[in-house]
Amino acid sequence: MMKWLCLSLSYLIMLSSESWLGLWMGLELNSLSFVPILINLSKETSLKYFLVQSFGSVLFLMGVFNLNFSVFSYMGLLLKAGVAPLHFWVLSVTKNMSWSILMLLLTVQKLGPLLGLALSEFSSALVIILSALLGSFGGFIQSNLRLILSFSSIAHLSWLLINLNSMMLFFSYYLIYSFISILLGISFNKSKIFSISQMNFPQSLLSKLSMSMSLLSLGGLPPLLGFFIKWMTIEMNFLPVSICVGLVLSTCISLFFYLKIVMVPLLSPFNYLLKWDWVILLSFSINCLLPLLII
Repeated sequence: MMKWLCLSLSYLIMLSSESWLGLWMGLELNSLSFVPILINLSKETSLKYFLVQSFGSVLFLMGVFNLNFSVFSYMGLLLKAGVAPLHFWVLSVTKNMSWSILMLLLTVQKLGPLLGLALSEFSSALVIILSALLGSFGGFIQSNLRLILSFSSIAHLSWLLINLNSMMLFFSYYLIYSFISILLGISFNKSKIFSISQMNFPQSLLSKLSMSMSLLSLGGLPPLLGFFIKWMTIEMNFLPVSICVGLVLSTCISLFFYLKIVMVPLLSPFNYLLKWDWVILLSFSINCLLPLLII
């Protein structure tokens, strides 16, 4: 219970901090609170996470206390968030995680480093394009759904980095991405699905449609909600042509392998029992009905 209270406290510190010291305290409390949660899952995983986060903290402090090495503060925060090309640790940590811990790592745990990048006014076209392309190409060859969602989070980080200059856009994108990912993780956890091959077993048509809509929304298929947040990002930011091309190419690649994934459950046998639950209702409401209100 104490580790969850400390984790919640770290989020409050990071959200309310307006200085490097407050942010650093929040980040350290966050990392130290999350490690005991991972120990229950795997000691090896928790050790990898601890070492990476500690090294990121060292780089961050090196850049903060010495202006000649200010670039290291950016590198430390990018490493903590798992932004490409510093994303190598994410795949090793997430491949055997439970769905609940994975969703926590891919959503809420990225908030602190991203707020630090916003505080430092970070902007790099190279990092944004690399994160978008490596995230989409990496998921192209995977069959493990946990790794696919990990690569998807890396690709979405490029869109979040673009929105750092506007907190309203940033939190809009972040919250929508988090809701879609968490609902998808809950669906996979209820069905005990961890790989693409496990998605072909018989289940209700509504459950299959819910999973498929969430996956396609993450990929950015119009007219689902995931498309609108990406469209809003491009429309409300003055982006160079190179970044726009990289983001659009990344989205097309992601959509291609997401379409391949959803074909597995949709073309496999299903039962005709119309059994609604709150996950299906919320998924359809967010991905299908909410875009109609935006229009």
